[in-house]
Amino acid sequence: MDATGSRDVDDNNLTLTAGLVPSGQMGIFFYGPNQDMVPFGDGEVVSVGEAAGREAGGI
Repeated sequence: MDATGSRDVDDNNLTLTAGLVPSGQMGIFFYGPNQDMVPFGDGEVVSVGEAAGREAGGI
């Protein structure tokens, strides 16, 4: 995972990218104030607390 752009929300130019993922599959990013690894399917997902959000799109 990598991020480029500004930390300032007003700039509206943050881009998140992920590597080493299956081609042509949907992807999802979670974000929030906390981090905790939680079992999910065959692996784990990062749980981010009560104020979580997500962004999904084709890779």
